[in-house]
Amino acid sequence: MMENIYLIDNHFIHTVANQKSWQKFNPQLELKVGPIKDILNISLTTGVNYYDSKGLTYHHTFTNWYYRLEASAMYKNWMALFQVQNQEKSLYGETISSGEAYHILMLRYKHKDFTIGLMSLNPFAGKNDYRRPSETRNRYITSNSCWYLRDCSQLYVATLSWNFSFGRKFNSVEKLLNNEDTKTGSMKTGK
Repeated sequence: MMENIYLIDNHFIHTVANQKSWQKFNPQLELKVGPIKDILNISLTTGVNYYDSKGLTYHHTFTNWYYRLEASAMYKNWMALFQVQNQEKSLYGETISSGEAYHILMLRYKHKDFTIGLMSLNPFAGKNDYRRPSETRNRYITSNSCWYLRDCSQLYVATLSWNFSFGRKFNSVEKLLNNEDTKTGSMKTGK
């Protein structure tokens, strides 16, 4: 079931109908390094999406390269994180849609049961840079649209958490398993 756009009496009809096939081929590579000196972890994921969308009246193909990079460092009570991802696009029917491109910076400090942190979403992007474009590739009409979400650029978040527990606590005692037979004699079996 994919979209179907056709022309009847000078009107464009946009509906959903059974189509021939839709295929996605996605080779992906993930590289992880770490922990380096028990502090730094780095992860890189990259891949290519190939789409083949065959309708009753159309045939479209689309290829898109994507990546995600994450680096985290933990030292004593401190934790820092950087994450970046480009726009991963997809083709379904006759529409190419874009995912989110973002980058995140985060810093946290933990002391006993208390954690304080600061996070920023897209700190290096302008207010009009956070966008998700889409494109329709129909033989009758082509359209490009884009929606902007200005609140997701230069967004800052402060976090504060306190882990507490209440109620009765029971001390757990570990008992070693002792499978030693110290008694001599025979076992008595019976009904």
